[in-house]
Amino acid sequence: MPICPFHDTPIPAEGEAVSRYLEGLAGVRDLGGLEDVYGALHGPLQALKRGDAAERLEAAREYMKAEMYGMTHHMWEEYIARHGGGRWDTNFIVPVWRRDRKGDRGALEDPYLRDCILLSNPEDCVRIAAEHVEKQGNFAAGFFSSVISVRDVGDWKRQRDALAPAFLPASSLRQRFPISNARAAKCVEKLMAESGAGRRDVDMNEFLLHETYAQLRLGLFGDAEGEMEALNKVHRDAMSGLLPDSQGTLKKIYGPMVRGAASGGGGPICPHIMPASGGDRHTLLGNISILSFAGHDTTGHTLTWLLYELARNPGYQKEVQAEADGLAAALEREGRALAYADLKRLPFMTRCVMETLRLWPAVANGTFRVLQRDDWVTGIDGARVAIPKGAFVQVLNWTRHRSPELWGADAALFNPHRGFAPHEVWNDEGFGTRNPGTPRFAPFTHAPRDCLGKNFSQMEMRAILFHLLRAFTFTLPPQAAAPRPGGFDVTKGINYGTLAPADPRRPFLAQRDGRVTGWVAGRLPSGLHLRPVPRRSSGKL
Repeated sequence: MPICPFHDTPIPAEGEAVSRYLEGLAGVRDLGGLEDVYGALHGPLQALKRGDAAERLEAAREYMKAEMYGMTHHMWEEYIARHGGGRWDTNFIVPVWRRDRKGDRGALEDPYLRDCILLSNPEDCVRIAAEHVEKQGNFAAGFFSSVISVRDVGDWKRQRDALAPAFLPASSLRQRFPISNARAAKCVEKLMAESGAGRRDVDMNEFLLHETYAQLRLGLFGDAEGEMEALNKVHRDAMSGLLPDSQGTLKKIYGPMVRGAASGGGGPICPHIMPASGGDRHTLLGNISILSFAGHDTTGHTLTWLLYELARNPGYQKEVQAEADGLAAALEREGRALAYADLKRLPFMTRCVMETLRLWPAVANGTFRVLQRDDWVTGIDGARVAIPKGAFVQVLNWTRHRSPELWGADAALFNPHRGFAPHEVWNDEGFGTRNPGTPRFAPFTHAPRDCLGKNFSQMEMRAILFHLLRAFTFTLPPQAAAPRPGGFDVTKGINYGTLAPADPRRPFLAQRDGRVTGWVAGRLPSGLHLRPVPRRSSGKL
């Protein structure tokens, strides 16, 4: 039976079973809400009277259903239309289900109900993310007390300081770039074989998740290629909960990884994992798990969405191909391979990457925080609404990234030539290592608790794109009609923690004797098929 994101709670099958499941959630403990501000903030709770538990529970069920289907981003758009007067910069208050681990390291505690403020106002988002770095406990269910999930701010700072040297551009990533480039060149041969030299469509989401996992294990963990290939698919499926015994499989996989981290050998991340753990096995396992998952999943989905948009917009694809071809010709004249410093010579590719991160943010959820002191957020009619210490807030990316008020009337369209702020595209210098975030744009969230691996991700994306786009032109084959599980439109992707494309070619529901018995593979399936058409020999750059 599938597991709900953030809750480690079984999810039933489609249809009536979902309704019965949601009805059963009425028995969970209610930790109280923010009733004093209901009337001051937009959302389904705005008109509720104090003590109206039934209506609050119904709003919680509606939001929980969206989480179950990976459709919270659709729910936010529904709130904008229904409660926010069509304004994308509106903050909402909603009741949410959560499940934590005791002290981030102990047993899973019982689920509970609590109000959470969803932030879309850009100024509020930057201020809250910068000043309130304590996390909610929802990620501890899967990642224990890792650097991404630990609630203790002092512990987070210690872990971050220990892990950060592995991601420094000059002393680490520049040194590992030849490995990244070699693997990126090799994936051209792999795609040529999988596509039958352009005769077959390929699930590029699966292909790119495989390749970003390869980049991670070869470049950061220092695996041998055979070891990486043996683990690649099974590890990714186990992390996504798609195997019959995912937990047992992960235990078998993580045993050797823990021993490798203890020895300090391997790639540049290995000597830092043990110090970051502080001797705690839950933190060690959590960091190995999150570095393995977030280190490939977000990047693989971003690359998938980018190739999808280039296939839909052949003019932009030709433009970025011409840029890559020009750099390749220059490298051939110089008689050398692509180097880390050459990434600065791909400014239009950077615009394509940033536009993809805007339109299809891999972390559409943004970041889940707890107020560390009394503060305020923007409410109805722009009024400041006082929020008490300890309140749950979520700093959203999806709503800011797709806001017509912030990006213009074409906010829902892919346009790498749009008017980015200089900081958002590194002043068109081609490549950079600083967080490109602004109040309206936060693909790696905001400092100081921003994405630790952002520089590695930016590096590997460009290496992979450089080689693939020189070798292939990607076209969009006829698409199957998109299903509407739970009444949701899946064409904007499925959001199970990270935003993946939904695969209409695969069955969404398992059936027996005409009855729905569950979701195939335990969740709505991801995937995106494209046709890679060979251009010419790509050489060895």
